[in-house]
Amino acid sequence: MNIAFSKSPPSTSSRFRNRSMQSGATLVEALIASVIVVLFLAEMYYANSRGLAMLKFSRENTVVSNTIQTRVEQIRNSTYTQITDPAYISGTNSLGAAIPSQIPLRQFTETIDVNSYPLPSGYPGALDASTIEVKRNSDGTVTVTGSGNGTLSSQTALQIDFKSTWTADSNGVPRQRQCSIIVSSQGIAGQNQ
Repeated sequence: MNIAFSKSPPSTSSRFRNRSMQSGATLVEALIASVIVVLFLAEMYYANSRGLAMLKFSRENTVVSNTIQTRVEQIRNSTYTQITDPAYISGTNSLGAAIPSQIPLRQFTETIDVNSYPLPSGYPGALDASTIEVKRNSDGTVTVTGSGNGTLSSQTALQIDFKSTWTADSNGVPRQRQCSIIVSSQGIAGQNQ
């Protein structure tokens, strides 16, 4: 004869007690989960804002690079005599004309310096008697800060420095880009006379 013993079902009170210990969340656990979610969202916000700042910085650099490249092309398309004339550089053929890509930059200024090449000894970037310096201010006005002494046209080569400065949109930090080219009085195969 086989006698089977069966376990009696647990009482209602013990079943309730086991269930509450296993499936319930305490207040401390809920707070820890909330803190983790808040930290995750804050990090996502920070990463997004840094990404947007880098995008603005990249856009500003692209605008300035394009502006400098346009100014270099304007000078390359000029004759040697025109390059050594401050009135020409400040006129509508060069700095006198605005480039449409300048619009999104704050406090944007451009400067073109024309010096003899090789540079005078001890040239620290300051103007000497023969230097031509023309500046386009952020309000669009063009000023000749150095008109030279008229000797640049007799030089065999010139160094032309293009400098752009602006204030960054993202953090208000002053920025600067610069490019220099060397131009010969003979131009490319004597074409630029």
